Amino acid sequence: MAGQEHYIAANEFVVDELYEDALAEYNKAITAEPQNSQYLTKRAACNIKLQRFTNAVADASAAIAVDPKNGMAFFRKGVACFSLDEYESALEAFKHAGELGAKGTSTWIRKCEAELEDDEMEEEEGESAPTPAAAATTTA
Repeated sequence: MAGQEHYIAANEFVVDELYEDALAEYNKAITAEPQNSQYLTKRAACNIKLQRFTNAVADASAAIAVDPKNGMAFFRKGVACFSLDEYESALEAFKHAGELGAKGTSTWIRKCEAELEDDEMEEEEGESAPTPAAAATTTA
C-alpha cells in the first residue's frame, strides 16, 4: 500500500476516534513518504489527541522542517507546547501559524500571554516574599 492509501485509512480512523489505529496508519504513510509535511502534521494532531505532546512537537517540527510555510504544523506545535507548559515556544509557534493564515491563533496567543503573565507574577511574588529564616528573625 502506498503512503496515500495509509494516509486515507488513518484519516478514517480519526473520524471514528480510533487514534491508536490512526497513528499506526500515519506511521506507515510516513515510512512510505517521510518528507510529506501533511502526513507529519496529521500525525502530530493524532499525538495531541493521545496526549503524547512531546511526540506531537517532534512531528510538527519535522513537518515545519520539510515545509516552513505549513501554518497548521506551527499550530499543532503551539498546541503541543502549550500542553507541555512551554508557553514561550507555544506563543512563537502560534504567531508563525497566524502569519501563515492558520485560523484560531488569536485565542491561543491570548492564552499563552496570560500564562506567561501569570508566571511572571508568581516569580515576582516569590522574589518579594521573605524567606522562612528572615520571617523567623523578624517575629522573634
